[in-house]
Order: sequence, then C-alpha cells, then structure tokens
Amino acid sequence: MNRKNILIITIVTAFVLVALITIIIFIRRANEPRSESGTGQAAEGSLQRAEFMTAEDKTSFQLLPESRVQIISRDTDGAITVYKIIGNESEVVADPSRLPPLSPAREDNNSSD
Repeated sequence: MNRKNILIITIVTAFVLVALITIIIFIRRANEPRSESGTGQAAEGSLQRAEFMTAEDKTSFQLLPESRVQIISRDTDGAITVYKIIGNESEVVADPSRLPPLSPAREDNNSSD
C-alpha cells in the first residue's frame, strides 16, 4: 500500500470513532434525569420515595384506617395538600415530583333553567 491509501484509511477510522463517541454521548444525555427547568441533570436527592399517610393523617381526612393512601404533595408548612388512595401496588406513584400539575374537574354550567 502506498502512503495515500494509509492516510485515507486513518482519516476514515478517526471519523468513524468521532461519530461513535458523539452518538454515545447523545444517547447518555437523552437517558439522564432532567431538572425541573428541563435542562441539565436533576439535582441530587430530587427523586422522592413514595410516602404514605399515617393512621392520624387518615383520621384527619376522614379516611378508613385500613386504606392505603399515598401522599403526593405537601404545602410549605408540611400539611398534606394532595393524596391518592391506592387500590393495588401498580397505582403507587414512584416519583410524585414528576406528575403534571393537577386541576379540579370542570362542571358545565350551561344548563338552561
């Protein structure tokens, strides 16, 4: 082989390596958890574990003591603001911070009385 062929093979190999490394970087970034702003990595400890109501909490919300109730969010004072009654294990929300904002159901007031 002459020098020209060796140079071409070297350049093509380098180009393929750079392309593979770039693809791997993009795939890893796509799989990383995002922060609330949607940019960069999630802050350490931002992933939450499922938290469930105590018997006292259930009593204050007039829920059955034997029911399993997951706490979805709390206000700044620590009071429970949103909860979910769990029927089976598949209904548990793994990371409540990733839920979209909840809004109350709208009622149609278009009745013609």
